[in-house]
Amino acid sequence: AIGTGVPATEKFPVTLSTLQLEVDIDAAATAPVLSATSIETAPQPLGMIRKIRTFNHSPTAAGEYEIANLPKGDLIARIIFKTSNLNSLRIERDNRVIFERTKAENELLQKNGKRTPQDGYFIYDPSEEGYATEALVTANVQDLRFILNMAAADNIQVTVEYLGYLER
Repeated sequence: AIGTGVPATEKFPVTLSTLQLEVDIDAAATAPVLSATSIETAPQPLGMIRKIRTFNHSPTAAGEYEIANLPKGDLIARIIFKTSNLNSLRIERDNRVIFERTKAENELLQKNGKRTPQDGYFIYDPSEEGYATEALVTANVQDLRFILNMAAADNIQVTVEYLGYLER
């Protein structure tokens, strides 16, 4: 649900003025038909929304590669690294290691949590045990680093699923 109302008690209300939906249609589809419906209720505050952002990185060789420039502030619900060359991932937040796993360990734990790992991807998912409230907190974080141990040079698409409020 996406709230579009403005609560009367909010000093600086955030309103949603536009909404964009993106739909991919398979090239092999013949005469596709789209229809949309909505359920409207009384105005509600916007609240937290899911924001998906994609970044590209290009490690030039095997070994450690650091990503330290992902935006901070919102919660991180999941990060998808699209690469077959990622051996392991370590996450450091303000100089403390908060996550460290090999690809094999990560996939085993995902399978135990009833998820199906896919070839060519390394997924960091703090909610993998089914607790949706677990997310990577980045608010008030000074330094956030993702250290990838790469098997070879690659072009990596990094998709980050953030949970946060609409910026004013």
